[in-house]
Amino acid sequence: MKSEKHSGRQFNRLFESISIYRSRRRNLAEINHQNDRSQGEIDDLIHKKVVRQLHDGLSQTVSALAMRVNFARRLMDEDPLAAQEELKKVEDLARDTTREIRNLIFILQPTSLDGHNLTEALGLLVEKMDELFSLKIELEVDAVLVNQLPLTDQKVIYYLVEEAIGSARKRNGSNHLTVRLNEFDQHAAQLVIEDRADFSSQMEFPFQSNEMESIQEFSELISGSVRVLEGGTKIQILFPLSEWNKSEIQPES
Repeated sequence: MKSEKHSGRQFNRLFESISIYRSRRRNLAEINHQNDRSQGEIDDLIHKKVVRQLHDGLSQTVSALAMRVNFARRLMDEDPLAAQEELKKVEDLARDTTREIRNLIFILQPTSLDGHNLTEALGLLVEKMDELFSLKIELEVDAVLVNQLPLTDQKVIYYLVEEAIGSARKRNGSNHLTVRLNEFDQHAAQLVIEDRADFSSQMEFPFQSNEMESIQEFSELISGSVRVLEGGTKIQILFPLSEWNKSEIQPES
């Protein structure tokens, strides 16, 4: 009888272990499926962003270059000095266009988080913005918080920061931003991007523009809510913190 009871207990433990293993495999499969879907949504938004930049930015800039070159060519005989001045403007515009193309290539590289966590990737983004546009960005990131976030959430946050920086840079030529990522409370985290420019009456506030639509779309991927603060010079994105403990979804050895 004792042997039968012992065997029964062993069978029950074995059955329980198998059930736990299957449950964790299902959870892992569900998480992988969710990650794949989230990555697909991220890719779709990046595609929209690039198309918008090509259509609204670079294509118009190239057209402007062609018009200025044509104008300078017609001025050469009539007013050589004016033609030289116009060619100087063409040169400046061409340099600006080159920087924008390099920035677009940077965005299109395989997600800039490859081989890096969010903290490192944002550091590289800050360096690139300084290199291309002399844009100074103060970065305050809670590394402990970053390590708790799923990779897909980190990617979304990266592109939220990139989008906000682009909005501030193109709207008013800002050269000083602050980016902060930390816990808001025990249930939520916050991403805050603030434009530190000294605004004049002629400058457009960066976060009251068409770019806000893209920021809203990226925020929805992490169930975030967007608030525009301080008259359009700051945005705050609140998003919930989810439980993410990989040890809980690994099968027992």
